[in-house]
Amino acid sequence: MRVMNWGVLATVLVLAIGSGSHSGLATAASDDQKQQAADAEVAKIGDPARYLADKRAQVAAAKEGKFGKLAPGDVRRLDAAERDIARLVSGRESLSDLDQADRVTVYNAQETITSIASGKRHSRLVCKQRQLSGTRLKTTQCMTAEEDEARTREAREATRNAQRDMCRAGQEC
Repeated sequence: MRVMNWGVLATVLVLAIGSGSHSGLATAASDDQKQQAADAEVAKIGDPARYLADKRAQVAAAKEGKFGKLAPGDVRRLDAAERDIARLVSGRESLSDLDQADRVTVYNAQETITSIASGKRHSRLVCKQRQLSGTRLKTTQCMTAEEDEARTREAREATRNAQRDMCRAGQEC
């Protein structure tokens, strides 16, 4: 009887999640460039109060339909992005003291609002903090929403394939 080793399953999942449309080194370099671009965008915010007011106005205009019809779920995403920006920006004189995770959150919220308003939802840049397997270090990985969705689909498919090939107790394989 063949039994699937949990270590093998974990390795398959790590490979599936880590596999993308790029090689590992190219992805790391690309992620660094995207992270630097995200940091630069947040650094451009001069007056946090004015920035927050601008984003609130942009969200209100989008909800009123000034940028076209919203897709299902867009209002919820706009509200969540606006809340994230307000939580991190309100009452600050400068955003230079934000930590890495908060800068990523502000950038993602900004990209969400802009992409919904422009109608280009899948081309927005999304940054996520991920912990590398076997280490406590976190890295920031940035990719378009479309790339992120593709990576998620590939990981789900790899998991489904691995689970389908597993033997269950009492079965012969």
